[in-house]
Amino acid sequence: MALFQSWDFGAQTSGQYTPGSTGVAPPKTQITHFLKQNVNLLRVPVAWEFLQPERNTKLNATNVKVYREYIEEITSQGAYAIIDLHAYARYKSEIVGESPNMPASVLVNLWLQLGGLFKDNKKVLLGLSNEPHDQDIDKWAVTVQKVVTALRKDGIDNIILLSGTDYSSLKAFPEWYKSMKTVKNPDGSFEGLWFEVHRYLDTDNSGKSTECVASHADEVVNVAKMLKADGRQVLLGETGGGSTESCMTYLPELVQAVVEAYPVFSGFAIWSAGAFGATYELVVTVQDDSSPTGWKDQGNWLSIKKFLPNKASLAHRNKPSTGGAKKNARRSIVSN
Repeated sequence: MALFQSWDFGAQTSGQYTPGSTGVAPPKTQITHFLKQNVNLLRVPVAWEFLQPERNTKLNATNVKVYREYIEEITSQGAYAIIDLHAYARYKSEIVGESPNMPASVLVNLWLQLGGLFKDNKKVLLGLSNEPHDQDIDKWAVTVQKVVTALRKDGIDNIILLSGTDYSSLKAFPEWYKSMKTVKNPDGSFEGLWFEVHRYLDTDNSGKSTECVASHADEVVNVAKMLKADGRQVLLGETGGGSTESCMTYLPELVQAVVEAYPVFSGFAIWSAGAFGATYELVVTVQDDSSPTGWKDQGNWLSIKKFLPNKASLAHRNKPSTGGAKKNARRSIVSN
């Protein structure tokens, strides 16, 4: 399986959001385009304020309907979808669980409503917050624990993705894992709780350059050893690079390391598809009217296509996982 990111409603890394922003919805034709290539999960970013304009209030019915229809378009075709709350651990630029105005209960309120909409659709994964950064990791772990506890007690047992700090950095994972590994289900288990890490291959791990300098496959190996010992799982939720010789060399090396670390590493995602235009540095496919699907894949994506599962293996990967990390694996949705 490969994963894609697509939809972002204007959230900035500072947590700032322009009221009324609708962003650009990704074309639904891309769903079919990628699923035909045996992609079986898409990650769909969305701004918190787009779904819930004010804290502790009902969700915006109009906006949620649009987003929900897109998620269900993915799952109705047999693939998985990640709700990626693109919030950076912030709401209206204030850190949740630290600011006096933004207690953990604010995030709990959002996820009880949002998670409740998808509790009967186990193909939907819940990404509690994209790329938290510059926050107190111990306080954040407490906040995340409150969300997990509330969701589970409300009967919402979808897979939950847990991000730490430093923009979900894979490199920094061994440090923030010390705090985040304490997050558990109410029964004390870790079932359905996956960590999420991000790793770009440019000089500063920002994902802003079309050139890559290293694969950082060694970081995957190190994290896999750590988590295997603890019986935990992790998802490489973002990586990427340009359609350049350097990135088309290093991206496959990173993805191969992830695939070889299955099932501890449950999968990978490359940024980005969806609403991004042809001039975006890391775009993986562009519109092309001459193509049967209307899309033309770029070199960065083509360099990792060989790691997608073949059709014969897809059915197996959509069943509960039975190998490795058995205690905590809920289902296998990853290529190997």
